[in-house]
Amino acid sequence: MASYLFGFTRARSQLSGHVQVRKDETTVTSDPDNETNFIETIGSAVDMLLSNRTDDARRLLAPERPPGTPASFRKAPSYTVQARVFVRDHFTCRYCGRRTLFVPVLRAISSIVPDVLPYHPHWKMSDCHIAYWQYAASIDHVVPIARGGDATSDDNLVTSCYMCNSIKQNWLLDELHWQLLPISGERWDGFSSRLPELCGAAKLTDVPYFAQWLRAIAQARKT
Repeated sequence: MASYLFGFTRARSQLSGHVQVRKDETTVTSDPDNETNFIETIGSAVDMLLSNRTDDARRLLAPERPPGTPASFRKAPSYTVQARVFVRDHFTCRYCGRRTLFVPVLRAISSIVPDVLPYHPHWKMSDCHIAYWQYAASIDHVVPIARGGDATSDDNLVTSCYMCNSIKQNWLLDELHWQLLPISGERWDGFSSRLPELCGAAKLTDVPYFAQWLRAIAQARKT
C-alpha cells in the first residue's frame, strides 16, 4: 500500500508542484505564488462574466487548462454540513494551507465558458479542468470512517483541497507525517459570496444543485 501512495503522490507532484515526496515520508506544501495567480485569475474571470465580457473571460482562462489524468471520486457529506465546515475554516485547506475555491462557483463558470473551464459530472480528470482537482474545496474526515472516525461530528470534519483529500484517503495524519493546521485567520470565502450573482447571470438559480448550495451557504453564514 505504501508504494501505491508514493507513486500516486509523485504523479500529483508532476501535475501541480503541490506535493513533494521524499523517500521516507510525504510532505504537503502550497506554492503561494501559483496559488495567488490562479485565485486572481478566477476572480477576474468572475468579474468579466458578470459584466457580459464572456469572450474576455474565455481568453483569460484559456491558458489555465493543462492536461490531466484519471483519479477517483468519493461521496461527500450533505451540502449543509459542507457549507458549515467551509465557512468555519474560511475555505482554507487544513492540511496544506491552500486557499480553496467553492465548487459551485467553478461549476457556474464552467456552465458559461465550458470550452476553457470544462467540468465532467463524474469528475473525469481527462475531461475536467485541473482547478477542480487542485483548488476545489472538499470535506475530509480527519480520522477516516474506515479507521473508526466519527462520520458526522464537526470535530472530525475539515476543509481540504481536493488534491490533499485525494492523497489522504484512508490514511491517518501521523502515517503521512502530516499535521492538522489551525483554522486560518484570513477571511477567505472561496468566492462563495459571488455565487448568487453568477447563478443569476447564468440562469442557474433554480437549478436544484445550485439552489441547494445557495441555501446551504446562506444558512452557514448565519450560524
